[in-house]
Amino acid sequence: MDNHKTPAATPPPMNNTFLRPQSEFDAGLNTSTAWTEHLERTSTYQSVSDDEKEEPPKGRPARALYDFEGRADFRELTMKAGDDIEVLKEHLPDGWSLVSIGGEAGLIPTSYYT
Repeated sequence: MDNHKTPAATPPPMNNTFLRPQSEFDAGLNTSTAWTEHLERTSTYQSVSDDEKEEPPKGRPARALYDFEGRADFRELTMKAGDDIEVLKEHLPDGWSLVSIGGEAGLIPTSYYT
């Protein structure tokens, strides 16, 4: 009986054809100041104790003036005129605000709510 073990197969070398090239544009989306500050404030930390609940950030209440179809790839939210929103951070660069709609946070144009 042969007691030789067969060597483990090695994975094939990684082919860079399937990797998406890094671009400065993509890096900017994920590192915007408004978005990273929001993520820091709304961490997914959960206490060991059920008695300790982390409070979500509070903003000022507002109402949507116009319909807006947001693009998820830009972390924008979709809203309808009349929707209740919570403004977390106003007057971000380029006319955007960080808001929460139905518990979901994202960006909408500053001039689209009151």
